[in-house]
Amino acid sequence: KEVESGVKKGPRAMLVFQDRKSGARFAVVGGRALVIARWDGSRWIVEHVQKPIEKKAIAGAYKPRAVVDMTHDGQPSVVFHGLEGFGETYFDETLVRSKDGHWHTVEAGIHGSTA
Repeated sequence: KEVESGVKKGPRAMLVFQDRKSGARFAVVGGRALVIARWDGSRWIVEHVQKPIEKKAIAGAYKPRAVVDMTHDGQPSVVFHGLEGFGETYFDETLVRSKDGHWHTVEAGIHGSTA
């Protein structure tokens, strides 16, 4: 099924974007884990998987929120919201893609708790 650009609501939120510089197409899929994949012209190649620390998460634990170029280097940065465990704590993180294609986490600012 074709997916339009934008964030889809529900337990598996998806954000599709295209790199302005290279033209590469990416998909960020949230749910129990966060997956970033790149379209190579014939199939999706998984570039990064973010899993919960405790190996447990509710269905909508990871939600992609935005894609921006935070460092002005032409590489995408993915901002996402997450819940740890069964929703006891929440966090917002940013993943940045380096020029060699690897994704790394930019440390989060403020963590919180729903308790």
